Amino acid sequence: MKPVAISFLVAAWCIVLAEVKFHHIWPYQASKIAIFIACIYLCICAHGRISDFSSGAIGVVGITFNPIIPIHFVEDAWRYIDWLAFLILMISGIEFLKLKKTPPTGRLT
Repeated sequence: MKPVAISFLVAAWCIVLAEVKFHHIWPYQASKIAIFIACIYLCICAHGRISDFSSGAIGVVGITFNPIIPIHFVEDAWRYIDWLAFLILMISGIEFLKLKKTPPTGRLT
């Protein structure tokens, strides 16, 4: 399995663990850090390879779960944000896995 696919799975399942309240096994702050790191890696890997919308959506998920400058919402809003982020990561991951082995079209400058 590609390292990128593993990153998509890690980020998505951290969101699921945070949503279903497994705080005694996996603390919520650890989930946010893992999601943030995975999203940074995924944005770098996705740049120029998948659609701009998908790579931008991954960036928004990373910013939303940013542990350095946290964004505060009410708990009910986080439930919807978590599931929306999960869907974004799954759709982007499927799009990334469908790629042929071609070099990226753009460069990070």
